[in-house]
Amino acid sequence: MAEALTSMVEENEIRAALSPWERGRIALLAHRQEVFGTIEEAVARLYPAAPRMKRARLEQFPPR
Repeated sequence: MAEALTSMVEENEIRAALSPWERGRIALLAHRQEVFGTIEEAVARLYPAAPRMKRARLEQFPPR
């Protein structure tokens, strides 16, 4: 399931630019549905090319 979700996200990134809110929500939902063990793992696997600062912001979703 994790590989399928990763592939889907990669294709979506090519077709259209997602907002940071959309990226964070995808990672959060993937974690909540137990596709990934932690939000950090979800962000790392779904957005491996993202700069470290961007990944750190996504790991903090939803804003607290």
